[in-house]
Amino acid sequence: MRLRPALFALSLALLSCRSAAAETPRIPLLQGTVYTLASSYPAGDEEHIATLSQLDDKLAVFAVESRAPVEGEAGKEQSARWERQVRRQDLVDGHRLNTVFQTGDPALFAGASFMHLSTAAFQELKDRGETALVLGTIKDFQGSGAKASMLMAVLSGRKYFRGTLKRVGSGTVDIPVLVNGERRLLPAIASVGELSVGADRIRVKYWWLDDAQDALMLRSDHRQLVRLDYPMPAPEKTLAASLSSGDCRATLPGIYFDTGSATLLAQSDTALQTVATLLKANPGWALTV
Repeated sequence: MRLRPALFALSLALLSCRSAAAETPRIPLLQGTVYTLASSYPAGDEEHIATLSQLDDKLAVFAVESRAPVEGEAGKEQSARWERQVRRQDLVDGHRLNTVFQTGDPALFAGASFMHLSTAAFQELKDRGETALVLGTIKDFQGSGAKASMLMAVLSGRKYFRGTLKRVGSGTVDIPVLVNGERRLLPAIASVGELSVGADRIRVKYWWLDDAQDALMLRSDHRQLVRLDYPMPAPEKTLAASLSSGDCRATLPGIYFDTGSATLLAQSDTALQTVATLLKANPGWALTV
């Protein structure tokens, strides 16, 4: 599967100096986190970059950029930007997911999340082996034939499928994800569901991060979280410590490029600001990338 914008972590080296890798804590829900998801369909691959742009005690706001191939035009892409608001209460006890974006959508679908299973639903899935689920999606979303699913999402009607999501097995499955520049195997709970609305039926598969407080969707039938960058406390200090010890090298996560290009995406701004702060504090340093 061909992945798009910049699944890279740049390496910085402090000249004339020798790296201690810092342990990454559990994945928190933090404002500024960037999630990169890769999807594969008959029409080609897609990428979705979701940034948690606002987080308070009422709302989690995600700014989502989607990229997909243009049907019948090799090498060309279409892109779209969306906003999805999720109530914090729905991350606690909701049993709805809304997984597609369509022209004219409101930013907020009360009762629904789109990348997380709620704490209550996840706990039911883990403890009882099943939980009720309402899924807002398109019937042919997963097998969109000759059309890219992003185009399907714009043109087709959303339906709300209802049913039961059931746990698969009793253990966890390791899902590889690049977290802050480091490849990690994240433990996931596997689940399947047979959902229906009227005569329409779909079968879904999801793998959820094994964390009731942040049950992030790591994988579905057609999509996987491949990269996640979240803000670290005082990142410039961590970077400085790595560069000034050992072999004077450090990984710089959070850098995103456009497809096949040296053009930086806006999602790189946080990482670049970290480097700028570091260089201002150490004017005598010379760095190579």
